[in-house]
Amino acid sequence: MFLVSQISEKPFGDSKCCLRELRIRYGRGISGVAAMRMVRLNRTTIYALVLVFIVLIYLQRLRNKWIQKKEGHDEDHQKPPVARPPIQYTIEQFGEEGDRRNYSIPTEMHDDQYCIAYKFLEASETFREADNLEPVTLATHATSDMIDAVENMPSLWDGPISIGIFVDYHSSNVLEYLAEIYRCDIRFRRKMTVHFAFRKSPFQTSCPVFELPQSNRTCQEFFASYELLRSAIVGPFQLYPSNLMRNIARKGALSDIQFIMDGDMIPSTEFAIKIKPIANQFIDGKSKRVLVVRRFETSTGADIPRDHRKLLKSKKLHKTFEFHHRFFAAGHHIENLDDWFRTSIHTNMVSTNEISYPGYLWEVQTIVHRNDPYNADYFPSRIKVMHSLVYALCRAGYTFHVPTHVFDVHEGIKHTNTIYSKATIAHQEAYAMKTAGDRFIKEMDEQYPETLQECGDAREDIRRLKDGEILKYCPGFFSSKWRKMYAVLFSDSKLVWYEQKGDRKPKGGVQLTEVIRYICVGLMTDRMPVKRPNIPEGNSVHHVVGIGMNSKADPCHWILFSSDSDIESWFTEITKTLPKPANPPQNGPPQGPPQGPPQVTPPTQQQNNGRYAHPPAYPNAPPPNQYHGGQQHPPNNYPQGGSTHTTVIVQDGGGGGYGNDGYGSAFGAAAVGLGTGMLAGGLMGYGLGSMWGGHSFGGMGMGMGGGYYSDNDTTVTNNYYNTDSGNNATNTENNTENQNNQPQQEDNQNAEQGNDPYDSGNYGEQDYGGYDAGGYDAGDFGGGDYGGGGDYGGGGDYGGGGDYGGGGDWIIHTQIHEEQFCIGYNFLEASDTFRDSDGLEPVTLATHATSDMMKTLEEMPKMWDGPISVGLFLDIHSVNALKYLEGLHKCLPDFKRKMTIHFAYRISVFQTSCPTVSVPKQTISCENFLRNKASLRRKISGPFILYPCSLMRNIARWGAKSNIHFVIDGDMIISEGMAGKIKPIANKMIDGKFKNVLLVRRFENANETVIPRDFGQLKDSLMNNKTFEFHHKFYFGGHKIENLDYWINETGKSSQIESWPIAYMHPGWEPQPILHRNDPYNADYFPSRLKNMQSLIYKLCRANYTFHLLSHVFDVHEGIKLVDTPYSQAVAAHQQTYARDLAQERYTQEMDYLYPDTLKKCQPFSI
Repeated sequence: MFLVSQISEKPFGDSKCCLRELRIRYGRGISGVAAMRMVRLNRTTIYALVLVFIVLIYLQRLRNKWIQKKEGHDEDHQKPPVARPPIQYTIEQFGEEGDRRNYSIPTEMHDDQYCIAYKFLEASETFREADNLEPVTLATHATSDMIDAVENMPSLWDGPISIGIFVDYHSSNVLEYLAEIYRCDIRFRRKMTVHFAFRKSPFQTSCPVFELPQSNRTCQEFFASYELLRSAIVGPFQLYPSNLMRNIARKGALSDIQFIMDGDMIPSTEFAIKIKPIANQFIDGKSKRVLVVRRFETSTGADIPRDHRKLLKSKKLHKTFEFHHRFFAAGHHIENLDDWFRTSIHTNMVSTNEISYPGYLWEVQTIVHRNDPYNADYFPSRIKVMHSLVYALCRAGYTFHVPTHVFDVHEGIKHTNTIYSKATIAHQEAYAMKTAGDRFIKEMDEQYPETLQECGDAREDIRRLKDGEILKYCPGFFSSKWRKMYAVLFSDSKLVWYEQKGDRKPKGGVQLTEVIRYICVGLMTDRMPVKRPNIPEGNSVHHVVGIGMNSKADPCHWILFSSDSDIESWFTEITKTLPKPANPPQNGPPQGPPQGPPQVTPPTQQQNNGRYAHPPAYPNAPPPNQYHGGQQHPPNNYPQGGSTHTTVIVQDGGGGGYGNDGYGSAFGAAAVGLGTGMLAGGLMGYGLGSMWGGHSFGGMGMGMGGGYYSDNDTTVTNNYYNTDSGNNATNTENNTENQNNQPQQEDNQNAEQGNDPYDSGNYGEQDYGGYDAGGYDAGDFGGGDYGGGGDYGGGGDYGGGGDYGGGGDWIIHTQIHEEQFCIGYNFLEASDTFRDSDGLEPVTLATHATSDMMKTLEEMPKMWDGPISVGLFLDIHSVNALKYLEGLHKCLPDFKRKMTIHFAYRISVFQTSCPTVSVPKQTISCENFLRNKASLRRKISGPFILYPCSLMRNIARWGAKSNIHFVIDGDMIISEGMAGKIKPIANKMIDGKFKNVLLVRRFENANETVIPRDFGQLKDSLMNNKTFEFHHKFYFGGHKIENLDYWINETGKSSQIESWPIAYMHPGWEPQPILHRNDPYNADYFPSRLKNMQSLIYKLCRANYTFHLLSHVFDVHEGIKLVDTPYSQAVAAHQQTYARDLAQERYTQEMDYLYPDTLKKCQPFSI
């Protein structure tokens, strides 16, 4: 056995290795035969152990079946399994109905972002009994899609309940529904106190009074139709402020002792009664003690145990487990569970056991006093939200006590985050986590400086830079293989990996700063003194990383990432933890002086009645489309909001983002955003792999300009404009995101001092402004860094040293649309009309964007020599994008000459009109602005919203300065000189009278390849399999235009641009059209990311338009799309559930009414 144990200590290898090892250890006297016998003995022992393990597992299963069979005779198991107690309305039993009343509830502003209404519904019973004990309030929170859980709460808790409901524009009818439940269900009315909150809209300066007229239904009528009413409630799609909602529930509670519980948990039987005495003993608001409640989860379909005996039985049957035991066990584990069961079973008296605080990862449920600390309500959604409270309690000197007997259970076992959660976390990690974490740590250290050592430093966990799945090479005796691991990178440059997410003990780790010289990436691993393991099928050698532990790379950790974007996102974070490289490259000088401010004449406002009417779930009718030519302003005869006599001022330095620090320290030469071809070169400055010659692929590359978040289908950083004379444009910075693109953040260094010399890339350009998923209109927004060559910095004061902006503020009168959006036309207006002596109408590039596309918008004038009209969608966090665009308009002459910017945003719930917006002109010089563009961009938060891309396309067209519009996605790279080349034929074919539409072919390019900008380059790239028809691997049917070979042949015959008619393909078709202002518009009520562009093309078919394909001109998307991002999937899933059916019904009726004779020709349309 000694021999076996000694051999087993070494990594298992082949037989020759073992023979050599035996002879080295025990001398040359040992024969080869004897050595082989020892190896066989070692293997036999292992086989025997494996067999014993299998037998033990089989016996355990037999035991579980025996226990289950024995318990089958119990009374409890004779009942049919009920996962959740049914809702039992008491109105008919008691024959009572609550008072009918008109509600008029004032809402109050919180943190200049939310409106809160306390005690919208107030419990009729206080639960203060003769024992004089303070009742324990169940303090919880919910959204409109949790209405079944909210209705069921009174049957689960025998005491007061206080709940905060978060609503948005679409889900406000949940309040009317709850008012009906309150009126008609006695038990609900006895126990439930309901508060609500909502996020205000951009530029909204005050919170409204919520008014709800009394119901005209009887309770019997309500109960007869309540399922139908409930189905009309729309689930929200917002960043959910869970900590704020917890605090609202606590502040509005009717008792001082409060159990903070998530709304989807099921508490044990008589929880409120059993906990009441000991809670009054321990929780007094003075003694600094909190109770910690155990939390479990049960397999879906299994009985929900509601007392400790059933809980123990279910646990033994492996049906119930500690909460999140497979997802994040460290956050919820409470020690001494066996002792807890023994005490609970052997006594009927609830007692407590004090436990120690295990660390910042802990996020247990607590019972606290009204005077105890509250959650940090500024914390990012779904990121360490409950951890912050538990940590604050520790820092404040509280002790933690676990009560026996009581607990709660979640139905279902969590294995991973939902798509919605993943998208939320990615967004918040990018835009909010750093600011919130820094603020929280500062608060804790200032308020409780003495408890840092006792509670631990939260920085390590708050600054957890990245985590996710990797493949780790694991050598073994029987076989060596790549295994899935869960890796975590901390800000101190420690990389650790776990067998699975949630494990408390890592399988291994490495301090990267200590082994920088021994880290090699991709093909550079060939230089290491050890052989690289074989790469599994479906993976690429370019995504492998070798981490040697010494100069001999013995041992060596091999890690394999899934894609270009995956390895890039990891090294973006890794380089933040490494010593910064010296002598970063500097930016070039500005290209020209700024010009004067644009003159903006706002559209005329119209009046409405100023009263609030409950909004429909989705709008009812589109505005009429009218012709406006030349310099006229957009039409004002579609639904308008009345003047509110309110002027909203966008304050300098505020009005957007989550804080003023920004994110991302530009790391210059690192350039990990280059795709794998340039990744190694970018890492050279950090000394990676220098032990064996270093990374020297093509030098340093371009810097990235700070961390960025991108949940884009295809994230691109493109410097193809940074070329020499010809069109030999090379895509040097490109990463196609085929899986979850993890967020990236960096500290903002010297943002205000103008020391941002490293920035030359894009920030946060993602698919939030994107185009339609769900397998159809799935274009990607968030494209190229078209400028590439760095921000315009240095040099003299091109702004003349004065304030750019002088004079008054920008005044924009916004108008309401569909009782849901506020639109501001011509915020910035192009100075050139592009009406030349040829008398031809210019073609406007009509596109749309969100706040995370500032770099894309900045570079857009470089690829289109004509007017550009952009619809920009905002939310409350991103209004500072307007000030950034104002700076571009002032300081970049080409931007001012071509770009007309309009904006829109969704109104908040109960908002009835749109304000006049005043944007102050800034007081910094153009020199400072241009030098600090990257820092300013990092302060602009990306949105997390249901993006109305069809509406934004329409706004761009309504506000265009010419009558012919090329409707394009903002991330496309347009062929050279297209605006001028298509002008004659567009004027000939597109006149607003003849029903003609021109179509433009669309392509996509492989990574690290030349972006074709003319027909010759395109033809060569297609032949070399570097360029492909757009979305050829994702949803080819939606974008395919027949007869590519014919198009190539016809284009090659002459230099004259021609067109020829092509047939309409099918209702899922979504090519890019060129059309007239008078031609049909998108159905702007269509659900986000569900066949948005298809609705326009189909409408053109139903209206009997003919489609003509242009020769010569085209556009290209950088990167090949393979899958939708989590954000795209989350939006599509939400809209499929809540919006598709309404839009389908309305659109079908419109098409059949307007164009009854073309259904057969165009086929039925289905969303």
